[in-house]
Amino acid sequence: MSNILSLLNGYCNNVTAKTLKDLSLIIGSPIGITKLNRRTNIMEQCKHLEQLRLKRLHQGTLVINSIDTGISNFAISKFKWDLMSPWPTLLSWEKIQLERKFLPELEIESSSLEPNDFSLMTYRLVEYLLDEKDNVSKPDLFTIERQRTRTMSSRFVLDPIIRCNILENVLYSTLENRIRYNNMGKHEYSVLSSNPQRMTSFWCPTDNDKNKKKNSNKYSKDFKIKLVKEIIRNSCMDNANDLGRPFIGIPQDWKIDLVKLLNSSASAKFKLFNCLRNHENDTSNISGVKKDDDLADSFLHGLSWMEWLRNYIEIYNLLSRDTMQVSNKENATQFVEYCTMKREKMETLQSKIAA
Repeated sequence: MSNILSLLNGYCNNVTAKTLKDLSLIIGSPIGITKLNRRTNIMEQCKHLEQLRLKRLHQGTLVINSIDTGISNFAISKFKWDLMSPWPTLLSWEKIQLERKFLPELEIESSSLEPNDFSLMTYRLVEYLLDEKDNVSKPDLFTIERQRTRTMSSRFVLDPIIRCNILENVLYSTLENRIRYNNMGKHEYSVLSSNPQRMTSFWCPTDNDKNKKKNSNKYSKDFKIKLVKEIIRNSCMDNANDLGRPFIGIPQDWKIDLVKLLNSSASAKFKLFNCLRNHENDTSNISGVKKDDDLADSFLHGLSWMEWLRNYIEIYNLLSRDTMQVSNKENATQFVEYCTMKREKMETLQSKIAA
């Protein structure tokens, strides 16, 4: 454990459960029930974030590919955060109908793929995900949204849900085994499961009353779509709603197209699907159902990891000061105030989106 992580662990041992909850929220750690659970989860998450901090520091940049799995609605976003840039750049964002793209030899799209078809489709998908024209945009981290087994009010788990869970596990395994059994050289990526509840808790408002709509799946789904639209609008338009700061940059040629979309007569109800562009700067190959919720999830999972890393780096810099010793009450107060301030800023953002 590094000196900073040891120091952070010391702070976590000396703050309240509320501060631990705030810290868990702003770095994407699971919020445990007990203080011990929270401290353990915080330190585990910080180990991942420390690896990302070091990789970005050594390379001068960090690239994250964020995936929301689905056979018909496979969504992926790619963010790149340069060391000298104040915020990450959205490099690509796309939706893919996997069978259509990677199994064109099948005569008809099947609701029940054979194992050999599933294996081949996943292999071709991974080749596509790793097919970059330059080393600068090669992924350092793949995050794959953790799928839940949902029954959709049925007595049985529906076949598309089973296939989605299979895809998540086969894709994770294929990406991991590629590292494990191949010589990846210096540019080795990592693969992490990204918990949807932690992402949702970070971005969406919650309420202690379980009967209120803020805790419903539909509310959080609609809120996340609206949030992503506002982040895009804020990054493209001078007269956009003030979100406090930019969250992303967008390449200029893509930005020009988005500005045209936002200035069009249909801009009030624009779809995220119409904002997409793949890693080859092509919009003609985008496929899949025009649903926005999986696109918002993919986008926010990727941006969440960038924001959690940003907060961790700020904590790292705070604790790196020579005078920041755990025994100093003034320094402990600064640490607590930082956690509170970051949580309050997220609440302010949530209020602006919900308005």
